[in-house]
Amino acid sequence: MGIIDDPSNQKRIAKLLRFNSNKGTFIGFDDYVARMKDWQKQIYYIAGQKQSDLESSPFMEKFVEKDVEVLYLTDPADEYVSAT
Repeated sequence: MGIIDDPSNQKRIAKLLRFNSNKGTFIGFDDYVARMKDWQKQIYYIAGQKQSDLESSPFMEKFVEKDVEVLYLTDPADEYVSAT
């Protein structure tokens, strides 16, 4: 919640955040960007209540097919955080 409540430290806190991904690892934004495909211009994520629901979502099919990493946002604050 610090990233939401403490705008003066938002960039420093963002470096500490980790999200689970379809690659089976917890990853921060910097590492995600470093591993992005050459053609990829955005950070891809999918939000929901349970990771198992996100993994089986039809929206994931193309990402899996193209071997693109997608962040799973399962906490209510995650969507807000990803937009900051």
